[in-house]
Amino acid sequence: MNKIESRHRLIRSIISERRIHTQQELQEALEANGVLVTQSTLSRDVKSLNLVKINEGDSSYYAMNTIGGARRDIPDHLRKEIIDTLDDLEVKMQPMTHFLTTDKTVAMRTQGVGVLTREDAIRIGAVGPHARASGVDIDVRRDAPYTSYEDFDFNIPVVDSGDVFARVLVRVLETYESMKIVRQAVDMLPEGPINLGNKIPKVPAGEFVGCHEAPRGQLVYKVVTNGGPTNHRLSIHVPTFKNAPTVETMLKGNTVADAGLIVASIDPCFSCMDC
Repeated sequence: MNKIESRHRLIRSIISERRIHTQQELQEALEANGVLVTQSTLSRDVKSLNLVKINEGDSSYYAMNTIGGARRDIPDHLRKEIIDTLDDLEVKMQPMTHFLTTDKTVAMRTQGVGVLTREDAIRIGAVGPHARASGVDIDVRRDAPYTSYEDFDFNIPVVDSGDVFARVLVRVLETYESMKIVRQAVDMLPEGPINLGNKIPKVPAGEFVGCHEAPRGQLVYKVVTNGGPTNHRLSIHVPTFKNAPTVETMLKGNTVADAGLIVASIDPCFSCMDC
């Protein structure tokens, strides 16, 4: 193990043991363990490890993904904060939803614009909200449940018109369904261990394919492992790969002024296509 790998392992260990609020605090914790590092090097480490800042009340702290469960439990006060935030968001969403569905200017600019028929959506292979806005009733969370989606009661919004308005409407309706799922998840949190501890099984050599419903649609990972601690090969097939080819069909018969609106309506992630 080289110096960088050793330092990264130590950073993970420190963050898992206690809450670190600033880079300076992390730097001091490393020094206490005999590791001297500059702020610029530490900034690169934070980026390389994909550390994120979690806001809680008036403070924030570093966090990272934990394999085999969660790093920390969710205390009761945080559960209440989550529900209160959802309540506030739902109130704020209502006037926006009303405006979207009743405003004549919105209707003129979006209804009948950039239509993708159900037949074309299926033929080209559209996924996610883009497909559901064209009447294609698909969603991996329901059709092939993973994690605990089978435990939740939620609807899959489907609209038949296939235009820009439909694609926006589906996403708005899915916001309400997402809030419903989060409420159920908070209410159904089980008691007991929050992770596997040191009992994480060794990953065997082989090929594995995983699929889940991302905000833009079906996201597929193919992992090839050699039985070691790192992946031999990783291939990511993002939703925009499937949704982008529909743009040519949707642009036909529309004005140049509508082009930007039509492209934006599929919520493309062009940088994702570099994967």
